[in-house]
Amino acid sequence: MSHFDADLKIWSGPISKPIFNTDTNLGELLMFCLNKTPEKITQINADSGATLTCGELRSKSIRVANALKQMGFKTGDIMMIAARNHPDICPALFGCLIIGAPVNVVDVNFSKDDVAHMIQLLKPKMIFCDFDVLEKMVQALIETNHRAHFITFNDYSAKALYIDQLYRVQCDEDNFVFPALDDPSKHTALIMCSSGTTGLPKGVCLSHSQVIHQIQSLPYRKSTEVVLNYSSLYWISGMSVTLQSVMLNFTRVVTTKPFNLKDFYHILENFEITGFFGSPMMFMMALRDPEIYYVDFRFVQNCYLGGAIVSGQLIEKIKRICKINTMAIYGMTESCAVISFNRELTEPEGSVGVLSKNMSVRITDPNGNSLNPNEIGEIQFLTKYRFLGYYNNEEATKDALLADGWFRTGDLGYFDDRGYLFVVGRDKDTIKFMGHQISPNEIENLILEIQGVLMCCVVGIPDELYGDLPAAAVIKMPGIDLNENDIKEKVSNHLSDFKQLRGGVYFIENFPRTVSGKIKVREIREIVIKLYEEKNVK
Repeated sequence: MSHFDADLKIWSGPISKPIFNTDTNLGELLMFCLNKTPEKITQINADSGATLTCGELRSKSIRVANALKQMGFKTGDIMMIAARNHPDICPALFGCLIIGAPVNVVDVNFSKDDVAHMIQLLKPKMIFCDFDVLEKMVQALIETNHRAHFITFNDYSAKALYIDQLYRVQCDEDNFVFPALDDPSKHTALIMCSSGTTGLPKGVCLSHSQVIHQIQSLPYRKSTEVVLNYSSLYWISGMSVTLQSVMLNFTRVVTTKPFNLKDFYHILENFEITGFFGSPMMFMMALRDPEIYYVDFRFVQNCYLGGAIVSGQLIEKIKRICKINTMAIYGMTESCAVISFNRELTEPEGSVGVLSKNMSVRITDPNGNSLNPNEIGEIQFLTKYRFLGYYNNEEATKDALLADGWFRTGDLGYFDDRGYLFVVGRDKDTIKFMGHQISPNEIENLILEIQGVLMCCVVGIPDELYGDLPAAAVIKMPGIDLNENDIKEKVSNHLSDFKQLRGGVYFIENFPRTVSGKIKVREIREIVIKLYEEKNVK
């Protein structure tokens, strides 16, 4: 459970000594872990059924590192990856980490402009990419007037090397010398892209020590488990599970295909998946599919959902229909893993659980004062190894990382008396009606209970007299007879008067999203304001 220091008003998770040495090169640690069980299968490609043992992954990773060294790349040279969960992506990632080269991962769905922005910011020396995004990467390089080498995962090209060519470079694996890092806590291992809902992505710099330390705070997995994670390495969840699978020696199932229910069911049943990491939307889609009642979930022991608010109703439905122990995870890129997660089946509805190991959190008011239980404020966290800042963005780093090491999440939340954390929304998304502060998530979770509602987003419409008028944008399932009054009636029957949808309800076809899949709340607000104005023109 989370422990509360009443004097300092700080909550803390269980104190646990790390299993792995944090004062080391992350790549070297991964090779050490792989070498303990060389015959064990560490990765299964669901697309082809091909397997990769720990020994094979270690060999390929060291060969990539050796080839990069022979090509003249060195510690500190930034490498970029733009790829799906290709079977050869781990050797590329691990090979870069071994030589101390920071790795940035961009999403394959990034626009050319977003790619160009990251290239201009980071100036990578090498880019590993899927063959079908090679041309986009080349064009982004041309626009930024930058030069870099390319390596593709899928096919040969006159513009790039092929990953197999790196494996064939002569290498004495048994006597490979791992480069030493002067201070792993200050040396960048990963430069993850921020996945905010507005603005261009920032480069979140995570040190070798922070990654090693924080990965150990993830929910524990046994070495006998088989875990499916649809997230690519672009997501901190995808990166964390990939690294944890090697450190804790469990098997990871990968696929390059985008999420769809048919393949999802097939993978769960045919590869005897015991654990699943995904987004709430994936199971929301599954629960609306009649075929779910014919899926064999008997092997799946745990389901971890994160990346968005996970409603209590969703968790209850998954447990009831699929018979899976389902847990909500709360974390962010800058924390390098999990801040809190559910541990018990009896935790209060809407909670994101208790704090993970070695995590400290405080709730603060706008003046920076720490708050007591059941008081809503900004969630701030502190870990032993702080993130190194946003790459080449001192202003953003100072705004987010306080002088005493605490990180401002921008999320609003509170702890109850028993130490369970609740996230109620984003500070900037808070709706203010006649002096009342309203969390959009509270109204959204209620609307999502309505049969036929697929997604919803609640925003505030500016009003001179009242401040903000709560309004809902709703996506409904095809063929469902649902109108504005149905939504308003649900809210009216369950929420206080000041939380009513005075701005109206608007049914739209889809929500604008970032390349990482997050809803662009600001753009939805603009759409709703326009629809409100059209509706109320006299």
